[in-house]
Amino acid sequence: MELSDAQNALTAEADRFRALLVDVRDPSRLAIGKWTIADTAAHVAFVCEHVPAYLAGTEVLPGSGEDFERLADAHTAYNHDALASEPERNLSLLAAKTVDGARRMSETASRLDWDKRVPWFGGVDVSPGFYMAVAINELLVHGLDIAIEAFALAHHEMPDAEMWILGSGPDEPRLAALTERHGLTSKVRLVGQVPSSEIPAWLSKADVVILPIRRDVFLDFAFPNKLPEFIVAGKVVAISRLKAIQYYFSEDALVYFEPNSPSDFAKQMVRVYRDRPLRARLAAKAAEQYAPIRWDLMKERYLALVEELVEPVRRTAVAAETTLVVR
Repeated sequence: MELSDAQNALTAEADRFRALLVDVRDPSRLAIGKWTIADTAAHVAFVCEHVPAYLAGTEVLPGSGEDFERLADAHTAYNHDALASEPERNLSLLAAKTVDGARRMSETASRLDWDKRVPWFGGVDVSPGFYMAVAINELLVHGLDIAIEAFALAHHEMPDAEMWILGSGPDEPRLAALTERHGLTSKVRLVGQVPSSEIPAWLSKADVVILPIRRDVFLDFAFPNKLPEFIVAGKVVAISRLKAIQYYFSEDALVYFEPNSPSDFAKQMVRVYRDRPLRARLAAKAAEQYAPIRWDLMKERYLALVEELVEPVRRTAVAAETTLVVR
């Protein structure tokens, strides 16, 4: 990965995030868990504002000195402190802080050795690219607007089809406006936040589930947790053509479409809408190809890897203790 690729991705996501915040009319609406849209924007602004200092070494990432066993605790504490440390809730000001932080992050990274290592949570050191990837993840806007644009192109050929979008967040107002602009309010339902206990019931009603992930230098290697959840539920999945996904699943298992392309997504929507047997074959093949990487197997591989890494250290410690006793 080149520095310029990371910088371009960071700039694009920061600009997109700013555009979303400008369209928000009610910052007090819940977005993620108990966080409102304003809280979420404050958290993102804080991260973008402070990462340049973490990269330059002028500020120490809180919790970076904790050992690996306390990584999750350190990360949770950081999120809490970040929200408490950023009192601003005006979305326009937070948008400006976010874009400025992304700009300074890019400038700082350009002055660093790209192979340099800087402290991260859990006592590990990471590259500047890792920090930029984290910032992009904070800014990430999923491609549901692409899905609505695609549905607008395809719905005339799918007369009884509907699109349901579950969840809420900063992009909800823009999605609502996009739906209205295309005259799709009777076919595209913005359901809003749904309790996790109710999601299986919603999922059972769906014929096809969609993961319209935008592609950039980082997201080409994304593997969303929702993908195996949908496959295990026996659903057909339409997903952006990303390198990481294609590594594990063939064209016979998932409905691939070109990322950021409403026209290609629309074409794939119509294809699977018209072909019920194809949907059944896709779901079956996806389940077959997921079997070798399902969690119960990967968990054992992960634990075996950790044991392999830890065992030499354990043997060295035992040998040192034995030598000490002999002496």
